[in-house]
Amino acid sequence: MDLQPIDYDPIYLETMGGQKKQRVYDIGSKGVAFCSSSRASSSSVTATMDEAVEHRVMETNERIAVMETEMKEKDQQITLLKDEMQQMKEVNNEMKEMNNAMQQQMTNMQSQLAALMQQIGHRVPTEHPPAGQPTTDPPANDEDDDLGLDD
Repeated sequence: MDLQPIDYDPIYLETMGGQKKQRVYDIGSKGVAFCSSSRASSSSVTATMDEAVEHRVMETNERIAVMETEMKEKDQQITLLKDEMQQMKEVNNEMKEMNNAMQQQMTNMQSQLAALMQQIGHRVPTEHPPAGQPTTDPPANDEDDDLGLDD
């Protein structure tokens, strides 16, 4: 659809209330020529205005439709991201619970190992010696015979 360029002078003339004494104010040097050529009926001016307004309304409606579609797509993306984030939080909580359980198991195993080591007569270090320093083993215990261990 080819639209003709809008001639705003007739629109202005109608808006200002028409000609007064063969003068239209605020259109500068066009005034004389405009007054003589403005014999066009106000219905043609109104029709031109209606076409322009209708065209702008159509453009605006199209832009609104595009924006609504984009908003729906963004809302869907946000919903997906929220779901994904919730799943990640759940996995994170499960991993924290597993870590806590593993730490508790490690503590229990260390306690059991220390008790076992004491039962067989080995000194249990409470801390690891710093790197580069030799560990001190307890003196040999002759009670190995009591445990039924033969050399």
